Amino acid sequence: MPAPISDLTLFEEADAILLTWSVPSRNINRWRLNDLAGFKVLRKVDVGEFEVVADVPFDEELDRLAIKRIRYREPKTRSVSGPTETAPDSQAGVPATGEAPAKEVVLRYKVVSINESGYASADSNIVSLTLPPPAHP
Repeated sequence: MPAPISDLTLFEEADAILLTWSVPSRNINRWRLNDLAGFKVLRKVDVGEFEVVADVPFDEELDRLAIKRIRYREPKTRSVSGPTETAPDSQAGVPATGEAPAKEVVLRYKVVSINESGYASADSNIVSLTLPPPAHP
């Protein structure tokens, strides 16, 4: 089972949220991790439950290129739903739905690693972003 990610970081861009983390190299027993399959990005909106918003694959090509960090990017919106596209080191979109709420919205994210047998690591550290209430014209 992969060791948990401990360096999940969130960067706020003008129109997007960028998450980055290091690719784990060890299992929880400290042996070398040779069967990493990918990651699940989970998001919690306000006091809701964490939900998977992206499956980010880690394939042989990324391993061969010795990629050490993964990036996940989604548009910054006040109202969010499921993912539309996912990929490491590229944009991933989440469409806006419904009306913007009149209060601030807190988005929390965490990531888990998945090995080829389907076993998931423990949760990463949690990062968060508070989106302010919309400006009234």
